[in-house]
Amino acid sequence: MVYREVHMTEIKEILLRAAKEESVRSISRTLSMHRDTINKYISISLDLGVDPTKDTITDELVEKIKSTVTTETKSLHIPRDDILLPHIERIEDYLEKGLKGSKILTLLKRDGIVVGDSSF
Repeated sequence: MVYREVHMTEIKEILLRAAKEESVRSISRTLSMHRDTINKYISISLDLGVDPTKDTITDELVEKIKSTVTTETKSLHIPRDDILLPHIERIEDYLEKGLKGSKILTLLKRDGIVVGDSSF
């Protein structure tokens, strides 16, 4: 699943459409977002004590929702770091000698260290 940051204007649009009692499926289709994402923002709004169907949607509310979500984001574990970091001195040595990334990948591959081309 790809992580895509939802902007404040999109959060506000979700809440405004929910306030008009538009269905989650309809909001999802219109804004090209997953239904779970729509439900998450509506749920956070309710957790903050604001019912989109009854209360006014303010910029302050949207900022609170946005800050709640950004503090919840998970740190990404990148496996290539686990593979390449033990060999960092060797890679830096190759770079100092002027070798290109593709050549370094070939040399590492000879020793069984396999990573994608995008790692360099």
